[in-house]
Amino acid sequence: MTMKSVLKLRHYLIPRISDVLFGAVLLYTAVFAGMRMLGDGDTGYHVRAGELMLKSGTILHSDPFSYIRPQLPWTAHEWLAEITMALCHHVAGLPGVVLLFSLVIAVTNLFFFRMLRDRGAGILLSSAVLLLFITAAKVHWLARPHIFSLLFMISWYIALEKLQDGEEIRAWLLPASMVLWVNLHGGYIVGIFLILLYLAGNLPLYFIDHSEWDAMARQRVVILLKILGWSLVAALLNPLGYKIFLFPFQLAMDKTLMDSVQEFLSPNFHEPQMLKYLLFIMVAALVASRRRMPPVHLILILFFLNMALYSVRYTPIFAMVFLPIITRHLDTDDMESYFPRITRFLRRREATVASVDAVARGGLWPVLVTLVVTFFIVSGKISYSFDPTIKPVAALEFLKREHVTGNVFNNDEFGDVTIYMLADRYKVFIDGRLDMYHSAGILKEYFKVTTLQPGWETVLNKYAVGWFFFDTNSVLARFLQAMPGWKLIYSDKVASIFVRNSPEYQYLIEKYPHVQLAVIDEVKNDFPWWRFSKSECFVVDLKRMDLPAN
Repeated sequence: MTMKSVLKLRHYLIPRISDVLFGAVLLYTAVFAGMRMLGDGDTGYHVRAGELMLKSGTILHSDPFSYIRPQLPWTAHEWLAEITMALCHHVAGLPGVVLLFSLVIAVTNLFFFRMLRDRGAGILLSSAVLLLFITAAKVHWLARPHIFSLLFMISWYIALEKLQDGEEIRAWLLPASMVLWVNLHGGYIVGIFLILLYLAGNLPLYFIDHSEWDAMARQRVVILLKILGWSLVAALLNPLGYKIFLFPFQLAMDKTLMDSVQEFLSPNFHEPQMLKYLLFIMVAALVASRRRMPPVHLILILFFLNMALYSVRYTPIFAMVFLPIITRHLDTDDMESYFPRITRFLRRREATVASVDAVARGGLWPVLVTLVVTFFIVSGKISYSFDPTIKPVAALEFLKREHVTGNVFNNDEFGDVTIYMLADRYKVFIDGRLDMYHSAGILKEYFKVTTLQPGWETVLNKYAVGWFFFDTNSVLARFLQAMPGWKLIYSDKVASIFVRNSPEYQYLIEKYPHVQLAVIDEVKNDFPWWRFSKSECFVVDLKRMDLPAN
């Protein structure tokens, strides 16, 4: 091997900053925070749904997991993601599913970093902005199909920004990718919104600035209209056909669902919220900078800020759109006038880091890290499952041994994990697909029982409920403990199981005669609500409950 070849090899062995960031995110999500990635039980029913579709060779059109009859209609807007998850699960179990989404998250962050660099930001600034984005998005890093939408969105955003800057793009790739996106997750609609927003930022130039319209904007609008038309056609290639366009709006416009499900609520600024700090950054940057923001960027910020204020779940996509814009809007000359010493110091450090990064070829280390992590996960050397301290894993082992008969009334999050662990033995009352249950009126009945509203027992009789499977630290569990018609047969710090005090369950009552709630926290009258697994803010009149004294 010649000296020239050795030097060339050394360039590939030196990791670039983007390689380090990719590897750090992948290792964190797939190895160190793998159990955290399974923090939402929805992963369980997604996997089992994908397995059913692989086994039957058909897409699900009705719910196979609940005992509610007639069977509820299944909205197959994530079928491709579920099948992909099932295949990964077949190879490496839940860690394989986590690895899938860890790779998607790592690639998303890599694209975000490269977008900042391509738009002129330095390595240090790009790294700092990426850390801000990670902080905003990390709360939604879960092994669920919505992660695919983040990857597609950053890809579309990069392409449309290049088009806006007058660069040539392969426009056909956007409609082509829409065929995948629309079948992976309902967030595909964000891609349509992006095109419309760029059109809204360019069309006014026809009336405001004819010279810029004739020079660039006219051609951009033509390309955007073509992308929009073909993307709408591509989005029709899904099991629901044109109805897929109605689903996101039906969900977002359902006030009851938006006001009752925790992840759909507006941000609570009494808590540490990254959105609050992003707004501080926006105000500071706009005040400090003398640059004029292009109309299209202002429209993008306002639209996605409105989404983030409407629902906390949209904070990551606001951060994804906002941070690259505000980074470009920063004026380094202004920064130097405000902070001369810090700016000069950072420029020297930037030059040093950039010189090393320029020597590295990059690409090798992300591949090596991915292969090593994949090997350890597939071989079983890295293994994890749902966290037993927050999920009813132990209670489900009990149900596996005892096989309690009859219909269950369960916590929605417990339904997800039940479907994953014991779908072959138990049907659930409800699970994480709250939009489906809400449209059928089941969610309203669920809340009537969990908040002990008048008629709650009528709901139990309607569905012939024979036992409860609910979180131990809840008002409902304490109430059932005080009711002579229900007997506690199992309790741990996560879940408790109550059965009717009837002959059907007498053998279990006699087998477990003296079970007490594992955790009983005092519920104060000045704090008359509690958090459900995915829903909250339902007021309970505690004075009407005959709760036992501690």
